[in-house]
Amino acid sequence: MEKIGDNGMKIKHLITLAILPFTLISCGNNDISDIWSEIGFEPLNATINEPNQENYDFSKIRNIIVMIGDGMGYNHVEAGSYFKGSPLCFADESNPDWTYHALVCTDSLTSQGFTLDTTKSLINPIENPTLYDDTPSPYGKDQATSITPYTDSAAAGTALATGKKTTNSRLGMGILGESYDNLVEIAHDLGKKTCVISSDELVGATPSAYLSHISERNQRDQIIKAHATSKADLIITKKPSEWKDNAATSYTNLYKNNNWDNICYSLSDLSMDKNKQICLPDTISATKDRNLPTLKESTIFALDYLDNEEEGFFMMVEGACIDKRAHSNLADEEMIELMAFEETVYETYLWAKGRDDTLIIVTADHETGGLYFDGTPTKSTVLQKMKYLSYNHSRSRVRMDVFGDISAFTSKYATYLSDTLYGRPYWDNTYIFNLCAAYL
Repeated sequence: MEKIGDNGMKIKHLITLAILPFTLISCGNNDISDIWSEIGFEPLNATINEPNQENYDFSKIRNIIVMIGDGMGYNHVEAGSYFKGSPLCFADESNPDWTYHALVCTDSLTSQGFTLDTTKSLINPIENPTLYDDTPSPYGKDQATSITPYTDSAAAGTALATGKKTTNSRLGMGILGESYDNLVEIAHDLGKKTCVISSDELVGATPSAYLSHISERNQRDQIIKAHATSKADLIITKKPSEWKDNAATSYTNLYKNNNWDNICYSLSDLSMDKNKQICLPDTISATKDRNLPTLKESTIFALDYLDNEEEGFFMMVEGACIDKRAHSNLADEEMIELMAFEETVYETYLWAKGRDDTLIIVTADHETGGLYFDGTPTKSTVLQKMKYLSYNHSRSRVRMDVFGDISAFTSKYATYLSDTLYGRPYWDNTYIFNLCAAYL
């Protein structure tokens, strides 16, 4: 019998993926079978050790859009569907445009040392106390004091952006300080346009995992400076508090010296004609405000801007404030943020609908708040039924929902994607990087 780790996956498998390099730039378009073979990727529920050797066509896909609801666990999506009165667009499994639905493990290397009871629910924390605890979030602390059973957004973002497991607080870096290539860098080097959008600040952990390589997520000044050398063509995030007065002039000069053509603070000041642009409004609003851009408006501009590129594009969009409201256990405000994210996903879906050259991958970096329902909710009672067990992240598994045809990937690598949880495919979060990289 195979030895099963606390997270329900083979220990060798996760450790191998976490530690060894996974570089895809040289793979062209885009055979990752030799990479998986090289690192000794062990099948989860199969006895063979090689991927299916038939020929599969990955070339049709030009555009890849990853949309991350920060903190958006499985129960958060359920709550949003009750609140809306119908399934969130990406969670509507009756819509054949959304072709693949999975559950995802978000554990970091830090969290893997903690016991997890896999005989109890992995998506409903009220049924499984080992999914959460009251350990304070590690923000602003060094590695020696950042030991928590759950991932933080830095490690989770790194897994999604680079395909590598790391310890909490690290951005695009391994436990020995080595830098990992991220999807923005890989896509750029393959001739694609690239974009990062977030309702968080420029220094937020998720956007930073796609833009830089930093050993500690609290090194805000270093992160701002590192982003100046990013290979992104377009960045839209909230302006960080450091970007003011004399520091703003210093940062602006640094970005100009690194060939950023347009540094602006309003969505209306972005241009369809300039090559490298960064827009830093005071905030990115969840609701329509004539003076503030929304996540949806930012994404609409980016889609038009990026779609002019013959080679296609890679874009990451993050709804960051779902997490922030869940940290505060504010159910009503969390639903406002979740609806803003869902509207952004829906607008992106409408843009891509009818195309066969685009993937939209909707997921979360982790769950926040240990959300559960006190009884069966309805549209009118869901806010009262939403209860939180924690002010922090949890190890509850999250969703992944895909628009577009990924059958080439799932067929070719079926050996490695055979694990299931509650009747759904069960992925590690690093596989989402693998999926994106295969189609770049």
